[in-house]
Order: sequence, then structure tokens, then C-alpha cells
Amino acid sequence: MITTKRLDPVLISNQALSRWSSTSPNGIMLNSMSIIRLNAYPLSKQLQWACLTDSISKVFSRFPSVYNALTLHLVEVSPAMRSLQQDSIGKTVEKLGLPAPSTVWHTDFRDVPHGQPAFILAHEFLDALPVHQFQKDPNGQWHEVLVGLSEEDSGESKLCFVQAPNRTPAQVAYLPLVATLLEGREFCELSPRALLLTDEICQRIAQDGGAALLVDYGHLGDKKNTFRVRRSLSTLFMLIKNRASESTKFVLASQCNSAAHREELISGCEMLITGEQMGERFKFLAIVQKPHNNAGRQLPGFFALPGTPYAE
Repeated sequence: MITTKRLDPVLISNQALSRWSSTSPNGIMLNSMSIIRLNAYPLSKQLQWACLTDSISKVFSRFPSVYNALTLHLVEVSPAMRSLQQDSIGKTVEKLGLPAPSTVWHTDFRDVPHGQPAFILAHEFLDALPVHQFQKDPNGQWHEVLVGLSEEDSGESKLCFVQAPNRTPAQVAYLPLVATLLEGREFCELSPRALLLTDEICQRIAQDGGAALLVDYGHLGDKKNTFRVRRSLSTLFMLIKNRASESTKFVLASQCNSAAHREELISGCEMLITGEQMGERFKFLAIVQKPHNNAGRQLPGFFALPGTPYAE
């Protein structure tokens, strides 16, 4: 199966090189470059930290001066995942016959040192952050959607989604922030942590320069409930008793049981390009400094998001 982890690295690496050269004064390359990778701790072995950072190292190794100036900052809270990442990078550079790039781990994005331009990469990270859901009732009133219990005929209680009877702290705090975007909508999803993190990224780039690339499943406000449950090897129980599940937002992974390799290739192709799957669902959000003369060229392959907090 072909996945974005196999397709993206070359393009992402070239984007990092391009942004680094564009921030260099008078066309002279800066003597240091930082790549900050935001990682989400996976709940299944199938989604372990994969080859993206390894592949970036491979691409950068083709440019010795760039590779030698490279520092990797990996934001990861799990000691087990840090160990896996270290082993993975070590095996990659051993095959390349190169010394390992300078690598520093952090538990929080705010712990990464400031002061120089950085290329910030969040690949399938935002979808793993907590989300609040809100829904209108028949009377036009908003309620937060919570997880509650329903009584079955058998007398057994089961988990279910319910609307909060009263205004919750999350509703009071967050809905006013998007009041102008709620007209004509009956469902709303907000991830305060994702909004805060994106704001922190914007502030860092505004101060230090560089760029950020946020790669994830998503939409431009035209979808409703994007919360999904996927079976995996984890022990998270979500609405389905005795079923191991991994909860994400707008991420679905099907179990491929096709017997023929041809069918597997066709399936992989359709997943990547069709509008019903990743063709339209997979989004790339680029964040760069605003040109001082306000007349800079638009980033190739991207369009502006007017009317949003990140338009500037």
C-alpha cells in the first residue's frame, strides 16, 4: 500500500530547502538549520513513528553542507517513542555512512530554543489532539456533545453521545471565538489545543523566520461530524464494548484483505487521488512570514485563506 509517508518526504524536504534558502540574507546560506517535528504518540504498532524523518535525512544527505548544518528537534512526550526514533535515525544514517544529525528531544513545542529560522513540520499531528463538538437542538440552541450512558432493554448500560442539558465551560469559552462562522451551521468542532499550537507556530515564525507545514486530514468548514473510531491494538474503549479502538478526528483506515496485488495497487491509487478519500481530504497548510513590502509572491501550490485568523 502506498501512503503519504512514502510520497511526501522528497517534496517536504525540497520545501524545507527552498524556505531555508529564501530566508538566507543576500543569498548566503545560514550556517545552521533547524527542523522541528511535532509527533503524536500512536496507539497501535501499525502507526509507529515511521520513515518521514528518516527520509528527510536521506534527502538532506545529498547536500553535505546542508546536512552538516542540520539540527532535528523532535517534540515527543513518550520515552518509548523517543527510543524508537533514535534507533530508526541511527539505522538510516548507518546505511548512508554518515554521522547522525544533531537531534534534540523536547516534551513541549515551547521548549524548542528560539532565535533562528526553523522549518516546522506537523504530519498527521493535529488530528490526534482533543476536540470539542457542539450541536444545535430543534430550537436553535447550541449544546456540547458529550459521552453518556444509555439504558438498554436488557438493563445493561452502554456508552452513547448525548447533548449537554446546560451550557458547559467549553461552550462558554470557545463558541464565541467562532461566532461569525456558525451562521447556517448545525454542527461545530473545535480543537482548542490545535488552535493554540497553531498560534504559537505563527508567533515563532513571525519572530524568528522560517516556515511551517501542517499536513493532515481536514476540510474548510464544509463537513459535520468528523470524529471516527478505528479498530487497532489499543485498549481504548469508545462506544463499542470489548473492542480495541483508536479514536481520531477524520481519519479512517481500512483493513486491506485483497488477495491480488493488482487490487491492492488500484485501492492504493484510489485512496490517494479520489475526491471521496485523500484527494480532497488531505490538506497542506503552509505558514510563512508576511513579506515586509506586502507584495511577495504567493507560495507555489497554496492559496490564501482570507477571513481567517491566519490570513496575515
